[in-house]
Amino acid sequence: MPENHEAKTENVSDAYGKIDDIESSWVLTLSKQNPESSSEDVTPPTLLDFMKENDTSMQNIEYAKGAEAYEKGNYGQAFKWFHAAAQQGYVKAYFILGMMYSNYDNKGIPQNHRKAIKWFDKAAKQGHVQAQTALRRQSQLIEAEQAHELAAQNYNQRRFLQALPLAEKSFKIRTKVLGEKHPNTLVSLNGFALIHQALGHLSDALPLLENAYHLNKTLSGDTHPDTIISMNNLAIIYKKLGRLSDALPLYEKSYRLSKEAFGEKHQNTLISLDNLALFYTYIDRLSDALPLSEKAYRLFEGVLGEKHPDTIKSLSNLADIYKKSGRLSDALPLSEKAHRLSKEILGEKHPHTLINMDNLAIIYQDLGRLSDALSLSEKCYHLHKEVLGEKHLDTLISLNNLAIIYQELGRLDEAWPLFEKAYHLSKEVLGEKHPNTFSSLNSLAMIHYALDRFSDALPLFEKCYQLKKEVLGEKHFSTIKSMNELVQTYQKLGRFSDALPLLEKSVRLSKEVLGEPQPSK
Repeated sequence: MPENHEAKTENVSDAYGKIDDIESSWVLTLSKQNPESSSEDVTPPTLLDFMKENDTSMQNIEYAKGAEAYEKGNYGQAFKWFHAAAQQGYVKAYFILGMMYSNYDNKGIPQNHRKAIKWFDKAAKQGHVQAQTALRRQSQLIEAEQAHELAAQNYNQRRFLQALPLAEKSFKIRTKVLGEKHPNTLVSLNGFALIHQALGHLSDALPLLENAYHLNKTLSGDTHPDTIISMNNLAIIYKKLGRLSDALPLYEKSYRLSKEAFGEKHQNTLISLDNLALFYTYIDRLSDALPLSEKAYRLFEGVLGEKHPDTIKSLSNLADIYKKSGRLSDALPLSEKAHRLSKEILGEKHPHTLINMDNLAIIYQDLGRLSDALSLSEKCYHLHKEVLGEKHLDTLISLNNLAIIYQELGRLDEAWPLFEKAYHLSKEVLGEKHPNTFSSLNSLAMIHYALDRFSDALPLFEKCYQLKKEVLGEKHFSTIKSMNELVQTYQKLGRFSDALPLLEKSVRLSKEVLGEPQPSK
C-alpha cells in the first residue's frame, strides 16, 4: 500500500528566530539580529577612533563635548551634543550621527537605518569620504535585511520557491559587506540552507548547514545557543539523507547542551527534546521516543500554555508516536485536539491547521473510519488548493493522501488520476529528485501493482529505487523499502534471478542500519 505523506513539524532551528524538526524551521534570529559592523579578523576602529581621527583640535565645541561624553560612556548625552553640532552644519557630526544610528558600536541609541542613511547622505554630499563609503554599505545592508525578512515571511508560509532567491540575495550581500563570520551572515546562511532543505535540494543544503555549524562552533563555542541551533539543523539534514549514525549523536548532544545553556524549560530545549523523540520514532526506538514526547508536551503545555503553536505541534507529534506504536485509541483524541486548537488559534485555513487536518485524516484511515477520513481529506485538499495553490508542496502531499484513501475504498478509477496528477505536478514543481516526487512515483507504481499490472509497475519501481539510492543513499530506510518493493515485483513477474540478489542486499543493509532484530519486551 502507498504510504501517506505526512507533513511533520520537526522543530527546525530557524534562521529567522528558534529551533525546527517539530519539522517547521526558521529558528535562528530574525528578531535578534546583531549590529552590522564588520567581523573581519583585524579589529575594526571604534566609533571613538572615528571621532578623534584627523581632528585633534575638535574645532566645534559641541562636537568636542559629544566626543568627551561618549568616551565616558554617557552615550545619550553624547548624541545630544553631536546633534547640536550637526544643527550648526558640522560635517563630521553628520557622519558620527549616521554611525550611531547604524549601531556601529552597539551603543547609544536604537538602530535606525533610515536615519543613518539620512545623516550619511548629508555628510557624503559635503565630500566626506568615509560617509560616502558608509552610505553605500548601509544601503546594501538595508537591501539584505529586507530580502531576509521577505524570505522569512515566505518560508513561514511554506512558499519555498519564492523564499529561495531572497535568502540567497541576503546571504550574498551580507557575506560581501560583513564577512562570512558575522552573526547576521550566519543567520542568512542558515536560512538559505533551510530553504534548500525544504525544497529537497539536500546536496545544496548539506555543505551550507555544515559550514554554519562549524563557524558557530569556532566563533562562539559548543554551548552557545546559535551553535546548538546549528547542530540541531545539521542533525535534521543528516536524518533526511539517511545518515542516521551521524544524526543521532547530534540530536542527543543538542538536547543535552540545550538543557545546560537554556535550562530544561526553555523553548529551544523543549524543541530539541521533541526533535529527539521524533528521531527515536523514526529509527523505531518507540520505547525511548514515547516518554520523551510525553515529557516535551507536558512541559510545553506548562511553560507556553496549551494554545501556543509549539505546544500544538508537540501534541500532534505525540499523537503520531502513539499512532506508530499502534495505540490508535490514544492517538485519536490528541490528533483531534491538535486540529481543534490549531483551527481555533491559527484559523481553519492556516497551513499548520491544514497539516493537522491531514494527519487526523490519516489516523481515521488507520482506524478504518474511511468515510470520516475521506470527507476530511477532501476538505483538506480543497482548502490547500484554495489557500496555497495547486502546485504548493503541502497541496501535493494532501492530493497524494486523498488518492490513497480512494484506493483503500476500492475507488481506483478516482484514485488513479489523482496519483498521476500528484506525480506530474510534483516533478514539475519540485523536480524529479525531490523526496516527495519519488514518493508520488512510488504511489503510482503501487496502484499498478494493486491492479496486478506488474509489467507497468516494474519500470516505475525501478526508477523510484534508483532515484532514492542517488538522492538518499542506499542505506536510507526509504531506499531499503523501495528495494523490497522491487523484489516483490520481480517475484510476481517470475524474475527470481533478479529478485534474489536484491533481497540478500536488502537484508544485509537492514541489519547494518537497524541492527539485528531484538525480541519484543
